Amino acid sequence: MKIFLTIVLGIGVGLGLAYGFFTVRSAAITESFPIDGWPQTGKTSPAECDLFVSSSVSVKLGSIYSGKIHRHQIFIDNVGDAPGEIWVDEVPSSIRLLKLAPGEKQVIPPLTRYLLDVGIVGEFGRGGLDEIIQIKSNQSNSPQLAVAFNSTIHPGVGVLPNRNILYTSHEFADKKPAEVHAVTLLSDQLSIKSIRFSSNPDLFTYEILDFSDEFKDEMKTVRGGKTIRLTPQGDYPETRQRITMFIEIDDAEIAPLEVAIRFGD
Repeated sequence: MKIFLTIVLGIGVGLGLAYGFFTVRSAAITESFPIDGWPQTGKTSPAECDLFVSSSVSVKLGSIYSGKIHRHQIFIDNVGDAPGEIWVDEVPSSIRLLKLAPGEKQVIPPLTRYLLDVGIVGEFGRGGLDEIIQIKSNQSNSPQLAVAFNSTIHPGVGVLPNRNILYTSHEFADKKPAEVHAVTLLSDQLSIKSIRFSSNPDLFTYEILDFSDEFKDEMKTVRGGKTIRLTPQGDYPETRQRITMFIEIDDAEIAPLEVAIRFGD
């Protein structure tokens, strides 16, 4: 009987130490969880990572509002014997990487889970969203992991009349102003924090104005927002190019609004 109790106590202590060891390793990346919680995927060969998406690979978001950042976490588990690496080279236009920069590699030690934080942003004027994010890895058997997102988009925050401005050389030389409207259908106020340009910031000056009475009468469903008026200055770009204007809203839950400015006769 004493021998039996000694064996049982020894097994219990050993399991407790093993659990503590794996909990500490897991906590280095994210929340800890017991080793017996891992799916039974089979033993990998020595010194190989084994990465897979343990959360849903087909995410149904239901209904979302355009412009708002809808946060989601992708669970990526490494059940192999060696560290794994993941990265995302190209991000679809409706998906934002919230912590990992495009092309930046994230190491996932053995027997740990990494939470990839993404934000899904529906485009104003679109009725639905179908996007796939491709996550690359250094594992040999399945180097690419994919997660699909699907949702219905309701008008929330966006840009009117459209997200594109085309300037000819004649219009630019005449310093013809162009206007876009940052609008919201969700509240009565939309405060603009800043405006920046992807390149050549000296090509335009801008003003942030209240809506005109004509615009209010035309767009009765719009509850709040501002008008941004651009005025050209300097020399017309010699080559065709695109500049993106980012309208940053004073609300962390709303993604910067983007307007493409193109040049061509």
